[in-house]
Amino acid sequence: MNAAAKQVAAGMVNYYTGDRPGDVPGNLPAPYYWWEAGAMFGALIDYWYFTGDDQYNAITMQAMRRNLYTQALLEDSVTLTIVGSRRDPVQALATTC
Repeated sequence: MNAAAKQVAAGMVNYYTGDRPGDVPGNLPAPYYWWEAGAMFGALIDYWYFTGDDQYNAITMQAMRRNLYTQALLEDSVTLTIVGSRRDPVQALATTC
């Protein structure tokens, strides 16, 4: 079971570019959407919880911290907070795992 989960996790992370210099942490490149990135990080948290393999924790924490920092910056503007809060439900689900 762990071997299969490891393969799936590695396959998901192959699509992720947010840990590269100049890219945006927490986002997947086009054609993927914000909610798919949130679902991916939620799955990576589950992967760590169930397997004990922490190799993806650094990129997951980087993505989660960036989202929190972005939301803190956006709280000054109601308009921007509404636009920026679309990903909050998915990120919140990821943090409750």
